[in-house]
Amino acid sequence: MRAYWIDLLRFLSGVLVISIHTCVASWVSYGQIPTFDWQIINIFMSISMSWGVPIFVMISGYVILGRDIDTRKFYVSKAKRLIPALLFWSIFYSLFNYFFFDNSLKDLMWELTIGLFLSGKTYYHLWYLSMFIWLIAVTPFINKWIKAEKITLADLKIVFIICCCYMLFNSLSFVKAAITPSGIEWYNSFALNLVYFIAGYYIGNNSKEINLSNRFLLTTYFILLSIATLLNYVAVREGIIKDNLILGAGSIFSFVLPAIVFLVFSRYKANVASTPAMKLLSELALGMYLVHPFVLYFIQKYTNILISNLIIDIIVTITLTTLTSIIAIILLRKMHFGRLIT
Repeated sequence: MRAYWIDLLRFLSGVLVISIHTCVASWVSYGQIPTFDWQIINIFMSISMSWGVPIFVMISGYVILGRDIDTRKFYVSKAKRLIPALLFWSIFYSLFNYFFFDNSLKDLMWELTIGLFLSGKTYYHLWYLSMFIWLIAVTPFINKWIKAEKITLADLKIVFIICCCYMLFNSLSFVKAAITPSGIEWYNSFALNLVYFIAGYYIGNNSKEINLSNRFLLTTYFILLSIATLLNYVAVREGIIKDNLILGAGSIFSFVLPAIVFLVFSRYKANVASTPAMKLLSELALGMYLVHPFVLYFIQKYTNILISNLIIDIIVTITLTTLTSIIAIILLRKMHFGRLIT
């Protein structure tokens, strides 16, 4: 049975990722916009970041881990889904940068070759696909560890290859850091997200055994959210940081808050099958994630002009971007190729 709560949570997380990318330009403009508006946006950002990508990864862990996995078939099936998506959207957003942001042809070729290798993406949100490929590479062995299954010689050979690839990136990162201001960082993000991946499996499958009431969990959630939101304000006001504390990878807030959200949702309609409408919205979530920056760019150009109130502007922009992204992906998925890349 496909659970209702999983589909609902996946779709809502997709919407909140759109919220993050809609709010972030205003959030980093502290002092340039009215303080009251910034505080509201800070709350939007904190709520959105307590869901977002971590929830996507936790859902994947819950859905994938603990099942019987044939390593070869698993790799083939995931490669058919992830590689076409990564290649298409990398090219798509490189062309988007070329035509709409005055990138040169040289910039375009760099983004699609060495730039993609160095950063793992050609547009800010595509890091997720590169990260997830690394995550999928280690999934069969994490699954065997969870199920207490014996690791075979064939498994060890694959693990050795993965380790060699990882160490190659690590070595190249040292070289790049020696000749440029920074190294290669994107390949390391999968290790952090592995925590969410495993946590999703354990929380989702043991929610009834975790002896914490929903009232306690929700109270804790709002207390931590309030603390994080306040710390964001103080830190930005004092010029201590230029990034959201919850946005920071590895923050205690970025782990505990999504874990609470996931646990509470896993108890909601736990034995209720998903509806056709919710299944559809859930299936569109990845496509929404991939296409929404393109949609957001054009919608913001008009809402910023037509709507003078910043908060209303943001709410309208999130709504229109979500609806337009849904429609775009529904139309795209009518083609076989569209289903391959979303």
